Amino acid sequence: MPEKKFNIGVIGTNDDAWKNLVRLVRNHPQFGLTYLVDATSRKYNQTPPSGLDLIFISLPPDASPAFVDKIGPRTRIVDLGTDFCGENTEWVDGLADIYPDRIRGQTRVIVPGCYFTGALIALAPILVPKKMEWRHENLISHSSSGVTGADISSETDEQSAGHSKVASDCSNVDHFHAKEMGRLIECLSGGCQDSSPKSHSPLIHLSSVNLTTCFLEGSLDAEVCFGLAQDFYKNNPLVRVSIRPAHKEKVDGSNLAVISYASPPQETVAFSSIARHGKGGAGHAIQNANLMLGLEANMGLTGAIVAPKS
Repeated sequence: MPEKKFNIGVIGTNDDAWKNLVRLVRNHPQFGLTYLVDATSRKYNQTPPSGLDLIFISLPPDASPAFVDKIGPRTRIVDLGTDFCGENTEWVDGLADIYPDRIRGQTRVIVPGCYFTGALIALAPILVPKKMEWRHENLISHSSSGVTGADISSETDEQSAGHSKVASDCSNVDHFHAKEMGRLIECLSGGCQDSSPKSHSPLIHLSSVNLTTCFLEGSLDAEVCFGLAQDFYKNNPLVRVSIRPAHKEKVDGSNLAVISYASPPQETVAFSSIARHGKGGAGHAIQNANLMLGLEANMGLTGAIVAPKS
């Protein structure tokens, strides 16, 4: 068996996302898992060993900064949490399908969650080329996910969460999701929006899949949208542009994103479907790590199940 090229560390909370990330690292042809820590263990407070090429961090809110402070500047970090989101110039948004060149060679990358990723992958082909004018109050992003989505900690029992969180929403513009969505969309469009789009994120039992629908005021013909998307993702095997509604395509168990478009009167609608622990989590983290380390973006992510199926 050929020797693994990169020494990789993983620290997390022994939840589904962490377990899936560990499995992907172990199965990666160029990653050697040399440092593995459950955040509930005694090793959590120890300084990571020198010689790590990259470390993945998957911790609850407010837990990452103290650990990051112990990591040397030469060790690359991929953070799956939210602690470094916002106007932090040391960290790069891990939009691996949209801006891969911005991630190559970086040392600090944040992986957007499933809500952000699902919406932005569908919106990017329209907003990056600036094919239509838009304002924050005229954009609605509706994402439906499973019970391990927003605001449910890794300590929450999934069954009880399913009963207590079904159909709750994050539509308040002061909610983190709405604010962060506004910032990331601003990055896509190069605009200077001063507020957040409406972000509605109900938690319903969809198991492993995240479904997103984005409504933009102003009509851009669906055929134009399909053409823009096919051109935007023409060299990306991890995003599929589908004539069928994206929500009808199978994505669970993969790092694939499927997107589609519709153009009802006076409106443009963008759809996406991703696996929460694939493109919405661990799979996307591996994709970012590949780019940071100079590897092919899809290495270790094709020809295998990268996220638990429903």
